[in-house]
Amino acid sequence: MKGKELWKHPLVWLFALFLLVFVAADFFLPDRVYSEFENTKLQQKPKLTWESFFDSSYSTTYETYVNDQFPARDQWITLKAVAEIGLGKKENNNVIYGKDGYLFEKLQIIEQPDSSAGTNVVNMLQIQRNQKFMNEFFQMYDLPVTFALAPNSYAVMTDKLPLGTELPDQEKMIPEIYNSFDEDEDLTYLNFLDTLRAHQDEYIYYRTDHHWTTLGAYYAYVDYCEAKGFDPISLDELEANEVEDFYGTYYSKCKKPGQKADVITWYDVPVDSFQFTGDVKNEALTSQGKVTEWNGIPMISVNSMYQLEQFETRDKYAAFTWGNNGLTQIVTGHNRNPGEKPSRLLLIKDSFANSMVPFLTYHYDEIWIVDPRSTPVSMKTLLTENEFDDIFVLYNVSTFLSDTDIARLRF
Repeated sequence: MKGKELWKHPLVWLFALFLLVFVAADFFLPDRVYSEFENTKLQQKPKLTWESFFDSSYSTTYETYVNDQFPARDQWITLKAVAEIGLGKKENNNVIYGKDGYLFEKLQIIEQPDSSAGTNVVNMLQIQRNQKFMNEFFQMYDLPVTFALAPNSYAVMTDKLPLGTELPDQEKMIPEIYNSFDEDEDLTYLNFLDTLRAHQDEYIYYRTDHHWTTLGAYYAYVDYCEAKGFDPISLDELEANEVEDFYGTYYSKCKKPGQKADVITWYDVPVDSFQFTGDVKNEALTSQGKVTEWNGIPMISVNSMYQLEQFETRDKYAAFTWGNNGLTQIVTGHNRNPGEKPSRLLLIKDSFANSMVPFLTYHYDEIWIVDPRSTPVSMKTLLTENEFDDIFVLYNVSTFLSDTDIARLRF
């Protein structure tokens, strides 16, 4: 094509201008560390090494970096969501559009997912590993253990799914996982599925987020109390507070236009002390409490189980127990089941447990919470150097299937 003929093709010029503008913007704009819009950390520019070059990890990471740092990324995600709706699609970015404003994860289990697979795609081998690792943990200590897998929303709110949706059968999967463990008289299993389905017409799961609501967590807590022989606290005895305009993780992925926001309910449950392994270099965080220490590990001590300022941000659910910290220690001060000596619970969990913790404080003098993803102390050290009366292991099914840190429970 001759140069003078290019003027006859304005789309070519527009496309070239488009590329030029975005290349320039990409060059001059600083990289973002966190996307408030998507509620996630963004990939930073990787460092090129001989090893990363030859094993192809550099190119894979750099591709993610380019995607995460693309100029006007948030606006393009919204535009894509609008286009998907216009085309009549029932899902976007592995999030399924359900009835009555409910969003669901498109969970997939396959033999060998490739490196580009999303977080919703679970490796079958990882499931087998996690069952093996958890079983080994159960056999290591002579303590009463309660293990529970919380079903994800699609397994409970089945009437909200689009007709013909096919997802892994958690009703079948949960007991199969339980049956894969060695028999142990100290091990108790809880299956919340029937209890939650009995309340599926209530607000027990968020529409826009992967967690259960505080009400859903409460019904699961009642099941736990029944198994332990505790008298559960009634919601009528607690002071409820509501936080509006919550858009959770599912919405952050799909950006469905016109999506109705969620409401978070939290109960004002005081405790005698609350300390956790937060970022002690974060002045905004430490100013809300004081820096302490436990066994040489820096901790942050605060006067509430809730980071109330977090309710003003996009990631509102992180207000419960001040987010997902490696180790949290609570002195409750209101145990309704006092014994001859103070009782202590070790709670090993993912974020589903965070909204249940306030209810559990009514049945133990102390609760120690461990998140294996970031615990600063080994489980062997924790369990051999400290006394616990009960161990409660609580994961949601999706996280249990895919979590690569369950292996750390054995060490």
